[in-house]
Amino acid sequence: MEFNKNVQALIALNGLEIGLSRKHNAVALFEQPADMFTEAEDALFELKKAVGEENASDRTKEMEKEGVFAVSYLDDEYPEIFDGVYPKPLLLYVKGNVSLLKSETVAVAGPRKPTRYAETGTYDFCTEFAKAGLTVVSGLAAGIDGTAHRAALDAGGKTVAVVANGLDIVYPAEHRGLRES
Repeated sequence: MEFNKNVQALIALNGLEIGLSRKHNAVALFEQPADMFTEAEDALFELKKAVGEENASDRTKEMEKEGVFAVSYLDDEYPEIFDGVYPKPLLLYVKGNVSLLKSETVAVAGPRKPTRYAETGTYDFCTEFAKAGLTVVSGLAAGIDGTAHRAALDAGGKTVAVVANGLDIVYPAEHRGLRES
């Protein structure tokens, strides 16, 4: 997947340690995110330096090598469920089947240290969800999240992991194999 200029600009902007609302405010100043690197050259010199246009290029090369895609809020693949969220994520980093972002889903969340009853119930429910054609969405965390993903995969179904710390960090580490599945 080739990264277009808008996605590259958003990847660079995402690298800044500022809040999501401020990132949205920066994007709102321009017609397209890529315009951050081309319009008002003098006024944006410092912004370009801070955002790091070169860093975006390095990041996209690394992402391509790892098989990671970036889906921006401008892309058709961006899930409509985020339309009602503010501020919505500028980018979703995806490894695997991007089309699953638009599939029918069921979200599963629960404790990191569940009871045996909760684990068994989650496994059974998620197995049936997967067999019914639903994509199981969870957080890849220890406990119920991992059980939900495992059940969907064991049933031959589809699963999406929504992670807060990026695709380069797997937590807990024992879920590295689960993430690769």
